[in-house]
Amino acid sequence: MSDVLSRLQTAIPMALVGGVVYTGVSYAVDGRVDFVGGAVFMLVFGFVVTVGLVYADRSEE
Repeated sequence: MSDVLSRLQTAIPMALVGGVVYTGVSYAVDGRVDFVGGAVFMLVFGFVVTVGLVYADRSEE
């Protein structure tokens, strides 16, 4: 469990940066901010990064 928590320390900032980039692109394309789409993107991106980091660490063992 602590392995997942240590990976979350990396995944959460990456998801936040991804959400900010998504918001910027959304505003540039549509002229408005899509908060729901950004929230979903951050959630999915954070999950994918966390799973990727956990499995990448296990493959090295």
